[in-house]
Amino acid sequence: MVLALWSWLQPGADEATLVRLLATRYSLDTPRSMEAVAKALTALRQSELIIESDRPMPSDDAYDLATGPVQYEEAVVECFEDLQELIAIDPVHEVDPMQGWPHRPPSITLD
Repeated sequence: MVLALWSWLQPGADEATLVRLLATRYSLDTPRSMEAVAKALTALRQSELIIESDRPMPSDDAYDLATGPVQYEEAVVECFEDLQELIAIDPVHEVDPMQGWPHRPPSITLD
């Protein structure tokens, strides 16, 4: 279901449109669709994967209703931060001939 929501967010679907599309795609009642969309959007916002936009809403033909799994499944947004430190130290450019690679500069701190 997250795949479907993500593909509908890309052209600019708002929350109400997502609720309608999800309900149509998976034959869900409106309250269940509203709950699923709200939960997924909250997780995506908390992970800073989506932001508000002032782009105009596209027409309904911009959304592919065949996207996503055939059966409805609850949205799961997973965050993998195990490479966060490696990316933050920029190992491609932070190579020290004496200390090797990767080398963490003392100025790097992670949130």
